[in-house]
Amino acid sequence: MDYEQFFADGVSALKRERQYRLFADLEREADRFPSAVCRVGGEEREITVWCSNDYLGIGQNLARGTEHLRFTPPRCTATGRSTTCSPPSMT
Repeated sequence: MDYEQFFADGVSALKRERQYRLFADLEREADRFPSAVCRVGGEEREITVWCSNDYLGIGQNLARGTEHLRFTPPRCTATGRSTTCSPPSMT
């Protein structure tokens, strides 16, 4: 089986059905809210981001942005409203 072609056909089908998700290349800086830099096709332009899941403003304050690390168990990472924990090592 030609897996490269299989996946290429699958991606093409998703694009035809308009189900293929594209993500914007955005760079946000905490001290410049709500401004961001958007990169598309090798070009950069400044944009304003008015919708965000940063409802606590954590991205705007480095102290608050790292405060969760004091309460997060080892092997866990917190991103936004979710926390992902890896299982304990079985070695």
